[in-house]
Amino acid sequence: KFEYALEMMKRIRNPKARLVITGEENRYTWFLRKFTEKLKLDKQQVIFTGLVSEKDLELLYTHAACYVYTAPEEDFGMGVIEAMGYAVPVVAWRSGGPQTTVIDGKTGYLIPLKEIDKFSSAVNSLLENKNLNEKMSLAAAKGAQKKFSYEKHNSILEKTLLKAVSH
Repeated sequence: KFEYALEMMKRIRNPKARLVITGEENRYTWFLRKFTEKLKLDKQQVIFTGLVSEKDLELLYTHAACYVYTAPEEDFGMGVIEAMGYAVPVVAWRSGGPQTTVIDGKTGYLIPLKEIDKFSSAVNSLLENKNLNEKMSLAAAKGAQKKFSYEKHNSILEKTLLKAVSH
């Protein structure tokens, strides 16, 4: 549902803000390009990259002010965790997987579903308030490390395996 992100871009006040959409070109990409034109967003505001390498994805995360996650019903959303791992605060709907990974007001914002004005306002606050962005960036990185690090994963796996063999 990148349409929500495109609608959000109409409400972003920072003229330097860019929405970067990655992924393989397909019919949906064509639809998004047409929707971008309909909204009168230019190629400076919305950038379609196509597929990107891991190195380029890493660069995108490193330079991102925030990560917008507009899927309304996604179970989990690895992009959210990846962004937080790169110290990027997340703005997502208060729905699905992000509710278990994003701490509203601390590591990003959880916005009531389909409330584009509130979604845009949250993004604007992260773009305009450097101190807030830095604070949330650090909290996002710490949160991702605490919940989703290799150490945490291996610890859970070890406990599960030990429990399984003890029965």
